[in-house]
Amino acid sequence: MEDFISISVSSFIHFLSGKEDQIQQIGADEILISFAVQLNDFSYPEKLNSLLSTDSIDFFFEHPSENFSFAGLNAALQISHNGSNRFSAEQKINEWQNKFVHNREVISSGKIPLFVGGMKFTHNDNSEMWKNFDDAFWFVPEILFLNKNEEIYLIYNFILKKKGERESYHERYKIALIDFFSKDFRTRKDILPGIEIIENEKTGWIKLVDESLTAIHDNQFKKVVLSRYIKSKLSDKPSFKILINNLKETYPDCYTFLLRRADSYFFGSTPEKLAGFSNGKIEIDVLAGSAKRGITVSEDEHIANKLLKDEKNLNEHRLVAEHVKNSLSKFTNEIIAGELSIRKLENIQHLYTPINAEISSGSIFTIIEELYPTPAICGYPKDSALKYIAEKETYSRGFYAGIIGWLNFEDEAEFVVAIRSALIQNNELFAFAGCGIVNDSIPEDELRETELKLKPILSLFKNEN
Repeated sequence: MEDFISISVSSFIHFLSGKEDQIQQIGADEILISFAVQLNDFSYPEKLNSLLSTDSIDFFFEHPSENFSFAGLNAALQISHNGSNRFSAEQKINEWQNKFVHNREVISSGKIPLFVGGMKFTHNDNSEMWKNFDDAFWFVPEILFLNKNEEIYLIYNFILKKKGERESYHERYKIALIDFFSKDFRTRKDILPGIEIIENEKTGWIKLVDESLTAIHDNQFKKVVLSRYIKSKLSDKPSFKILINNLKETYPDCYTFLLRRADSYFFGSTPEKLAGFSNGKIEIDVLAGSAKRGITVSEDEHIANKLLKDEKNLNEHRLVAEHVKNSLSKFTNEIIAGELSIRKLENIQHLYTPINAEISSGSIFTIIEELYPTPAICGYPKDSALKYIAEKETYSRGFYAGIIGWLNFEDEAEFVVAIRSALIQNNELFAFAGCGIVNDSIPEDELRETELKLKPILSLFKNEN
């Protein structure tokens, strides 16, 4: 490893020297530098487990079935925004585009994250539960550890000050490499603690579903998504190595993620891609309407076929699809919706429609602001459903059902909806779940659906109740 570090530092010095003219031509005192190097003969799983075990990772994102994942450590640059204009963070991000120097051409084309982070479900959330998280928080990791189809890269990002001594940046890079490669996965016990459930309100939530049905009958809205949480006490600090590995192995078709801020860890494995941007196109997953999995193959198929014909779930799905199409129509040409089908996960199955379109106008965040939140996590119409949720839900969702993802300056981005998720803060676990309430909803059935959606998180721990 010493040889690699020595060679890599020499390459870094050569890179900076070769970019000196470009750096001097930029009319700014601070410049965002991104230096990438491929790691050959390197064990990605072992190193990732090492980082997860030592709580070094500030952001993790993986789609196992696509063989794409990355981990971000520390923040070379961060952009936070609180309040109603949180989508304007894009303006601050774009200010760095003409102050960006890199060698990303060494990485195989496409899907190279730069800014990572996300947004809360709503703005002005100052609750104690989410005290460590801004409404919108995007950052460029100092170290980004990237896996693309078994090609492994290390990307070092930093802010270069024109008046700074170049030698100091060489030394900082060397120190960062030494720190990155020296972390030992044996420094933390690989355990999953037990949980003691201390808060699990059911009666009040069923009553809230009843009230929302009355509101639907009174034409306040057609659908509202209500959520709840279960609060548990942890017997010990968990190993995120085990948590993350269990999630991505059990749900390979989902996006597994981790976002850390101070002593708060928000993590999960979501089946719902809000939007993917690449090559001037946008891809969206419409995922709404759900049912349990069957014990046998024949029972499972029977439940799936019943779901495809169930008017309550079909209506819920149509509302989401219509919202997506209407939102995209302002920014795209032809919108192509795939056939309605079933997406099967380990413990649940959903109605699923893929939607694709070619973008004709609008920036990434402008489109996302129009699209988000979709009726799948909010309701329809959006404004009236959001108002009802704010008035009636007894807690702040924070990053639950919020946006998690990444973007770069090549108009590439990938955002997911942070459901099937949980927050660990100190020795407490908050696990979240929600479901869409429409005209034909039955409160007790909706409660059972939330219990089903809580399983991916709660099953990771030993229940000590």
